[in-house]
Amino acid sequence: MRYRARSVKSQARAPGNRATLRPWRRAWRTTKSPMSKEQPRNPLHGVTLEMMIRLLVTHYGWEEMGRSIPVRCFQVDPSMGSALKFLRRTPWARDRVEQLYLRTRFLAKTGPETPQ
Repeated sequence: MRYRARSVKSQARAPGNRATLRPWRRAWRTTKSPMSKEQPRNPLHGVTLEMMIRLLVTHYGWEEMGRSIPVRCFQVDPSMGSALKFLRRTPWARDRVEQLYLRTRFLAKTGPETPQ
């Protein structure tokens, strides 16, 4: 009788295989990612850039956003795609959008301040 080499499929199922000796290989896939941890003090946690821009556009409109944050993606032929592309690549502009979003969001929750 001639010796037959096992196929790759039968090697994977064989007891004592390397995959069965390394239980930590599967463990990393089942653990939660660091982004899934709750961040109770971070008001931007779970808010995507697209969600921020949509809220700001519905609240202010493209023209007012172009005045408050002077970037071309808000002033010349504004669209959601161009704004997202620019803001993902430009940290200073994204910071300004995040600050405007936080001011708008907390202003909407507390209401406008009344002078005394």
